[in-house]
Amino acid sequence: MLILIIYHTPLTSFSKLYSSFSSLISISDEEINAFSSVLKIRNYQKKEFLLDQGSVCKEIFFINSGMTRNIITNAKGKEITTHFTLENKYTTEYASFLKQKPASCSIQALETVEAVVITKEALQYGYEHIKEGNKLGRLIAEHYFMMITDKVEEIYADDTLDRLDKLNDTFPGIDQRVPQHMIASFLGITAVHLSRLRSSRV
Repeated sequence: MLILIIYHTPLTSFSKLYSSFSSLISISDEEINAFSSVLKIRNYQKKEFLLDQGSVCKEIFFINSGMTRNIITNAKGKEITTHFTLENKYTTEYASFLKQKPASCSIQALETVEAVVITKEALQYGYEHIKEGNKLGRLIAEHYFMMITDKVEEIYADDTLDRLDKLNDTFPGIDQRVPQHMIASFLGITAVHLSRLRSSRV
C-alpha cells in the first residue's frame, strides 16, 4: 500500500509574519492557517542574492532572521546601497513586482537570512481569502511608499550628520552588522568622509 506523506512548514516559521499582519489588521487563526499553505520559507547564505537587478521580481520577502540590502549597480559597475532591511520587515522591488518589469535593483543577503516568500499568487490568495486582505496589501504598499518618500526627503532636506543619526535610529546596531563602505554608500558619501564624521563626534 502506498502511503503519501505531506510535509508542511511548521507554523512557527510564520509566527513573526503573522504578528506583523496582526499589527495591521484583524486576522483569524483559520485565515492564518489557510494562508500558510501558500507561503514558502527560503534560506540564503551571506552574499547570496534574493533578487538580481534586471530580472523580474516575482516575490515579496518577509525577513525572519538576518539582514539584506538593496543595491543599484550603475553603468560603471559601481554598487550603490539604497536600503537595508532588518528582521521583521519586508523587502522587494515593488515597481518590478507590480508591473512585472525588470528590477532596477538587486537584493542581497548581508548575513544568513531566513525569509518568508510571498509570491504574486500567494498575495492574490490573501486578497481573496483573508477578510481584510485588501486592507493588508494597501497598508504594506503605503509603508513601502513612505519609506521611499522619506529616503528622498532625507537626501534633499537633511545634512549628512542628520542622515547618519536617522540611520542609527532606523537600523539599530547597524554599525556592528554592516561594513562601513556600505553605510557610506547608503548615505551618498565616501568611507573616508564617514570616518571623519564619526571622528568629529568622539
